[in-house]
Amino acid sequence: GDVDLTTFYARRAQRLLPALIVVLLATLAIALFFYAPIDQRPIASDARAVALHYGNVLFARNAVNYHASAENPFLHTWSLAVEEQFYVIWPLLFLGVARLWTGDQEEKQTNKRLLAMMAVAGVISFVASLVITSTSQPWAFFGMPTRVWEFAIGGVTAIAMANRELSGRTAGLLQGVGLGVILFSALAYSEATPYPGIAATLPALGTAALLVAGPWAPSSLVTRVLSNGLLRWFGRLSYSWYLWHWPLVGLGAVLDWNIGTLGRLGWSLLALVLAVLTYKFVEIPFRASKRYRERPHIAMAIGLGASAAMLLVAFVSLGIATRRAATPAQRAIAAARNDGMEHDCWGSMLENA
Repeated sequence: GDVDLTTFYARRAQRLLPALIVVLLATLAIALFFYAPIDQRPIASDARAVALHYGNVLFARNAVNYHASAENPFLHTWSLAVEEQFYVIWPLLFLGVARLWTGDQEEKQTNKRLLAMMAVAGVISFVASLVITSTSQPWAFFGMPTRVWEFAIGGVTAIAMANRELSGRTAGLLQGVGLGVILFSALAYSEATPYPGIAATLPALGTAALLVAGPWAPSSLVTRVLSNGLLRWFGRLSYSWYLWHWPLVGLGAVLDWNIGTLGRLGWSLLALVLAVLTYKFVEIPFRASKRYRERPHIAMAIGLGASAAMLLVAFVSLGIATRRAATPAQRAIAAARNDGMEHDCWGSMLENA
């Protein structure tokens, strides 16, 4: 078929932006109301990057340690920024193949060329990921070019397996191996694991194995477990829950610096409640809107306008935060922090007083 860029981009905007806008506005309100004035300004500054869909670049440039930066309520949006940037360039590669090889082509021949294009893009990205992980890990972790190979695995798998069949036994084996590899990665990897690098191949290939095998093992144990109604319910809510969980867990830590695991789980459950509401009243209405589906240009224009509105709100919030942090009392607190006064030190003193 063809590649309709307007329709593709409109569908992505329709899928991703509504919930993101709601959570970004709520997170800025939380920061301005609950966070210390000296912490509000960097949060508002990060919101500008999130609104422009390049938060991952900002975090990489600042050499952020993902595991040591839980106080940043927008840190989790790095992966969304990677996804959005990927969606911009990936269809252009398809158009490149179409321009290089014009005229009527058999589907098999077209698939071979697309497969080759994806494989080349994936290999280049993977080599870059290996090299940069060892030299500048934040750029490898947060950067889009060093993550393209993970998306490419999905594309290569889809085309390579088109019109192919697997026996039930082979599919069941693939499922077991794929799920086992993912679980191993989740349990064995730690903060000390160089990531993405070679370590990222296990969860990526494990996911590909699960996706390939699923249609050919409809009655296997893995299929029955993963198609459980509760897991599918979580899957439908996963995007909104992903957006809400990090800001709320961060808010919990602001209100109680000694929050602990149970506290984080409690705030995550509250995030799940907000995810349900967001899914029902924000995601579904926009995704199901016939008006936007039939008029992708309108959806595109609204998406661009929404991004501009998010950026404006972030700028206003930055101005408010800057004025609050400029008072003499806040400048003294900032100077004390710059001299090495850790938050935990203050918390311990207050607790022991």
